[in-house]
Amino acid sequence: MPFMTGEIQLTDEQRRAVEHFTGPLLVVAGPGAGKTRIIVERVAHLIDERGVEPSSLVVITFTRKAADELKERIIKRVGGRAEEMQISTIHSFCNRILRMYPDHHSLGSNFHVMDEENQLMFIYEHRDQLGLSNLQRERFPLIQAFFSECQENMVDPETLSQHYRSKGAGRLERVAAEAYQRYLDLMDETGLLDFAGMQWRVVRLLENDRKVLDDLRSRYRFLMVDEYQDTNQIQERFLELLAGEECNLFAVGDEDQSIYGFRGSTPENFLGFQKKYGAEFVMLERNFRSVPSIVDVTQRFMDGYRKYPKDIRPVRDSENRVFILDNPTHQDEPSNVVGIIRALVDSGVIPHQGYVTLLFRSVKHDAVEIMNELRREGIPFNVYGEGGFFDREEILCITHLLHHTRNERRKIVRKLKYEHLEGEFMDLTPGSVNLILDMDEEELRGLREHREFREAGFTDPDDIRKLVALNRLIDSDLGVLERYYEILELTEYPHRLLERGDDESREKLYNLARFSSLIKDYERISLEPGVEGLMEFIRMAMSGRIKKYDQILLDNPYSVNIMTMHRAKGLEFPVVIICSVFNGKFPRKVRERSELELPEELRRSTMRTDEIEERRLFYVGMTRAQDMLIVSATKNHRGRIGYSEFIEDLIKTSRITSDRLGRIDPEDARIEIIKNSCQVEDIETREIFRISFTELNTYLTCPFRYMLLYEYGFDVPSTRDQLYGIAVHECLRRINRRLMRGETVTDDYLQELASHALRDIEMSPDGFRAFISKLKRYLEEIRGRALEIVSAEKPFSIMKDGFMITGQTDLIIRNHDGGLELVDFKSMSGSGIHARDIELQLGVYRHALDLDFDGFLAYTFEDSEWHLIEPAADIEGLLEDVAERIRREEFPPRENNLCSLCIFRSICTYINGRQEAGAGGEAEDLRRAFMDLDPHDMDGYVEAMERIMGYLRNSHDPEVRARAADYLGEAGDAVALDVLREALNDPGEGVRIAARRAIERLKKAQRALKEDYQTLICGRDLFKPKKIHTPEGQFVVCRVCGHSKFLEDGVREVVGIIGDEEYSWRQEDRLFISMWDEESKRARNADIDVLWVTDSGDMDYGWAINAVYQRLKNDVTRAKPLSEIPVILRGDPEIGEEEMDILQRFGEVRYG
Repeated sequence: MPFMTGEIQLTDEQRRAVEHFTGPLLVVAGPGAGKTRIIVERVAHLIDERGVEPSSLVVITFTRKAADELKERIIKRVGGRAEEMQISTIHSFCNRILRMYPDHHSLGSNFHVMDEENQLMFIYEHRDQLGLSNLQRERFPLIQAFFSECQENMVDPETLSQHYRSKGAGRLERVAAEAYQRYLDLMDETGLLDFAGMQWRVVRLLENDRKVLDDLRSRYRFLMVDEYQDTNQIQERFLELLAGEECNLFAVGDEDQSIYGFRGSTPENFLGFQKKYGAEFVMLERNFRSVPSIVDVTQRFMDGYRKYPKDIRPVRDSENRVFILDNPTHQDEPSNVVGIIRALVDSGVIPHQGYVTLLFRSVKHDAVEIMNELRREGIPFNVYGEGGFFDREEILCITHLLHHTRNERRKIVRKLKYEHLEGEFMDLTPGSVNLILDMDEEELRGLREHREFREAGFTDPDDIRKLVALNRLIDSDLGVLERYYEILELTEYPHRLLERGDDESREKLYNLARFSSLIKDYERISLEPGVEGLMEFIRMAMSGRIKKYDQILLDNPYSVNIMTMHRAKGLEFPVVIICSVFNGKFPRKVRERSELELPEELRRSTMRTDEIEERRLFYVGMTRAQDMLIVSATKNHRGRIGYSEFIEDLIKTSRITSDRLGRIDPEDARIEIIKNSCQVEDIETREIFRISFTELNTYLTCPFRYMLLYEYGFDVPSTRDQLYGIAVHECLRRINRRLMRGETVTDDYLQELASHALRDIEMSPDGFRAFISKLKRYLEEIRGRALEIVSAEKPFSIMKDGFMITGQTDLIIRNHDGGLELVDFKSMSGSGIHARDIELQLGVYRHALDLDFDGFLAYTFEDSEWHLIEPAADIEGLLEDVAERIRREEFPPRENNLCSLCIFRSICTYINGRQEAGAGGEAEDLRRAFMDLDPHDMDGYVEAMERIMGYLRNSHDPEVRARAADYLGEAGDAVALDVLREALNDPGEGVRIAARRAIERLKKAQRALKEDYQTLICGRDLFKPKKIHTPEGQFVVCRVCGHSKFLEDGVREVVGIIGDEEYSWRQEDRLFISMWDEESKRARNADIDVLWVTDSGDMDYGWAINAVYQRLKNDVTRAKPLSEIPVILRGDPEIGEEEMDILQRFGEVRYG
């Protein structure tokens, strides 16, 4: 008799599972049995009927996507109370436990978890430290798997070494055993964990720290684990420890769907669950997904290969049949499969191709010919797991451009293919491309100045600008990710893609975003990240040993889906065609023992299931089908004769139709077999829009930035302010949680806490002491203000029709009057909090939590102040408006106070419409003026600056004025500040934005130069200077303009000289620097105290004095204004009236 819970109708078996209260329960759930439904309903039953606190519930799923979808369904069912639950993958849960108890293990909370691909690259990147420098590249995946296997089986290095010493071991085993200890030590040193290591660390924490174990057991009383058959031994141990004697462990799974043996998973945990825990048992045998024929065929296929016999019965009614598509050879399969797809659409069996999914063992190796046939027939498709990322043109281009900017001479890419510069990425003219192709690589890399490129034959100003900017990156100290964005900016490639906006351009942007994530991954695992190391990372990935970098193709709901069977697990599709089923592919030969595996004696499980896992994989593929299943078989595949034994089983054991359809034509009568026997139900799709508060706030600040960060997924470099903010929040969180547990917070604890939190931030001893003082001040403040800390980092969610917003508060306290106060932390001082939309933030929190608060506060860490905030109102309307605008893909740029710091500012400038207006007129002349800003040609430089400033003041075209402001910002010349300030009142909004950004850029450069003698300004860019050691001391000299700083103490006065050929010398406490080089006709900047003009025969004083004056006037690094620099005329220099007028703009002019 069906059982109703809410509006959900459950079978008797499902009801038994839902109503189970305490003690262990094993739920065996076949395909389509509604296991997600019973987990959701059991959560609701425990909360609503049994009075269980949501915070005591844990739900574990196998994938992050499954966790998100399950959480969404639970929120729909029980509301915001679900936020108090732990709903996640087991990896995320372990991660959270380590961060909950940072004082109970050596890593603290400042650690990062690597995925499997990053783990492999970490091992390869640190091969020297691990003693693996002589190992061949193709063997590193063996080492990675071995390290993971050791940790999953909780084998410590000493046990491993003792075993190999006693049993004897081969060279590779000895090397791996020695590297294993170093690997564990290195992860501790770098604050990195792999998945297995993280789980092992949690298990050891629970085994060795009774206080933590008891706390977790009292906190999490009910555990529900989906896909239990996919757990490995260390996960089983973790769940066993957490469940304890009470053991409210609810395990859901299906041995028939255990297909991850290659990851260490084993059905042994599932099959032994009843015996181990004395568990009750529920069998779910109703299939709500598939039509009867599919249920019958798949049931017969697995009969006799399972521990728990099942009698799976369909719920749906249908006369659909299952088919084998018989292909005489592998050459026939592509046209036959594509013919069936077209016939199904043309005949009306399915509305469009999006109903069809093609499943393969390997997309990369098995699907190519069918994809080519789909292309020939004009049938669109979505492909998952193909790889192909590093073969894309835009990825090849950016890889080679990054390699070009390496700052060492060694080539990592064996042959640099400058042919990639011919395409749209650099967008060079044919003449420039031909010149590059004729040049030696080092000859091209040696050019730095516009003049040098012109002398080499380049004529196009835009090309020269790009190539100069590219080559100057060779000398740059920028990080790899910052360098990547510089290349995107100088090429303007993203600008053009965004302007076009078609699907092809969007795909390119998605893949460029993924490349930024690749760089971020690399920088995170490398101790000394650089372009050379990135190239090694990419070579490893291109070899196929790092599998996560699939190219991104836009999903089209009307396209055929192509994926592997492993990827399809947990999904369902109306029409499934399993392709490339031939002898040797299904089943595949039993895996041979690897040359490096953990010894059997050290394994916690000895169950080997390779052969049966092959059958399970095929079963999983077939059970994805809802309405129609077709198995495409080949009897003769490249010389392999005979059907797969799985095909023989299907024909033999099942009532399956083998009509030997062969080549299908839409007009062929044989298609009637499918048409007349198949009906497909309509697909119901309703996707929930999810957004975090951080994402929401980003959208409200700038929708364009939101699009690049969260729609496309660009990763950006972490700024010092961001890292500092994270450190502040981490310290305050740990202090609050310690106070919640009634533990003391000592000065020593604060010292250790700050040292750990700030380890990635450069900070002076005085700065560190100030940070400690602020922590102590907060501790005093919170003890005085809070009677009780109610929660620290409380999660919340707001679920509306079609969208869900999530986030977490920093702190909720109970004050001494008994009322609740909501507190948000800001790492800044109080003067800046209102610019960060604190009212909106607290308004969203109030709306989400639905609690009665006495007050809403912001605590600013820098000045240790409390600020009473009035939260924004009408939050619900705002949220609905934002969700709708994002759905409509409305992502305009929006000016804000963070624009000058945004790494996307150059792209944003373009999108705002401030690109050049055509190839002629003012825009062309403005561009040429910018190209003429050559610091070696002072007259030309001054004239070009005047032309650019003139366009900003006088052009009638706002796009030209805005571009002029951009150019002045890039020029970095302080002489432009006045005209840029005037432009802040320009009637054009785009001009005002450009002017503001240019001013911020100049100010930022000026601040950096005043603080750092190691960086000097010249022309329009910042460069790392060269250092010169002389008998008199050490100088840093700008590579372009020659501006120098003397770095030795004891210099009382620096004298600049016009008229002496020597460059520099020192007499006692005086340093003499030549300001004019007659031979090269070059003026120099210098931070001088006095200027001497000396008698030097044929010196052209008019030219020299004017040039030196112009350079000093525009030098933002000078410590003294010109009016405080006296001029001394020595000897009898030939100074005319014009020269004297210029000299009198300095300080006192006298003879001496």
